[in-house]
Amino acid sequence: MDTRVNVAAINSVLKILCRENGIERDRKAVMQVSVLLLSLWKQGVHDQSELERVAREKWLEAMSIESTRLVMNSIADLLASARTVHDRYRTGRMERETVREWAMRLGSYPAPHCDRVKEAADWFRSNSKEEAVPDETRLSDLKRLAAIFAA
Repeated sequence: MDTRVNVAAINSVLKILCRENGIERDRKAVMQVSVLLLSLWKQGVHDQSELERVAREKWLEAMSIESTRLVMNSIADLLASARTVHDRYRTGRMERETVREWAMRLGSYPAPHCDRVKEAADWFRSNSKEEAVPDETRLSDLKRLAAIFAA
């Protein structure tokens, strides 16, 4: 029996799973998927399509457990970060472009935060870079940031 690892098959499945889960640039997550794939290979899952199917199931299962555990921390981090960004921007200690980039990089969050985060990201995306920020725009910026951490 051939015990060699088919690196091409594993790499192909790794790329597929990383793209599907948006983790191509997350070294830790890519490594976790790699370890999962090698583990499944060692367990005898050698068919590429079967390896992809089983790995996808295991990865989704692991991520649902992990996301349940992390969701409270990530929400607390979001709220603290939004409050800090809001306060620094309000007092002039943070440039609008920095705030804009921060808002547009926010990920997805569960309700009720998802709508507020999406609204802020959409607002900053549609109201692009401006050299001199009008007071009206600045107030709208602050309103959307405050909505993220509002109760």
